[in-house]
Amino acid sequence: MTLKNHPIKENTMAKFIVFGNQKGGIGKTTLTILMATGLSQPPFNKRVLVIDNDNQKSAIRLREYDEKNYEKDQPPYLIRAMSYQQIVASISDIDEMYDYVFIDTPGKLDANLPPESQEVTKILLLTDYLFMPFKAGALNLDATTDYVKILLQAQQHRSSSNRPLMIYGVVNFYKERSRINRELKEELIYLKENIGLSFMETPLKQYISYEYLNTYETMYLPKSNDPANMNFSIFLNEFFKKTQG
Repeated sequence: MTLKNHPIKENTMAKFIVFGNQKGGIGKTTLTILMATGLSQPPFNKRVLVIDNDNQKSAIRLREYDEKNYEKDQPPYLIRAMSYQQIVASISDIDEMYDYVFIDTPGKLDANLPPESQEVTKILLLTDYLFMPFKAGALNLDATTDYVKILLQAQQHRSSSNRPLMIYGVVNFYKERSRINRELKEELIYLKENIGLSFMETPLKQYISYEYLNTYETMYLPKSNDPANMNFSIFLNEFFKKTQG
């Protein structure tokens, strides 16, 4: 089996976005929910779908919890559990109905499968933007290099398409003036210079409010004096700008 056996999404309207990394616990579901909730509400007001492709179904469970607390309110966007095959079968309808489609993928690679057979690799062929989260103390350069090779393989396969795959690194759980973050910075410089991975300029800092995810209420409050809201608002503005290209 090769990547050529899998379809590439072309000539579509929706932007398909994945937060992916070879490690679990890196914040991919957190980032997915934060972005989806922010973009679905003012001032963006985008039509958003979150596809939960992870066996743990973390995004689905978050929505079920919120529905109990917001039982009188209509959710700002839909969260659906879908396999790769179901996504492919529904992709035309999804493209027409939504502006942003976030796919929450499995957090770890399957050690028993080659790169081209990984579920995440097939998902990448449907993806427009891959944002790769990093956090201090969790970077294994060898494993990261293996994962990036999968990304580059998917990106190369997409190079002949009119829908190229854009890849960005994201610094998550950032803690200022921390020695471990200085070490992370050195490792990210290595990835930039040796692998050519581009990074978002704005890190998402380590605020406790990010851990209390809410699929109904946005944290995008650019006029707020709260540091977490300010940081997230700057981050989402940069994210939105990058995904408008």
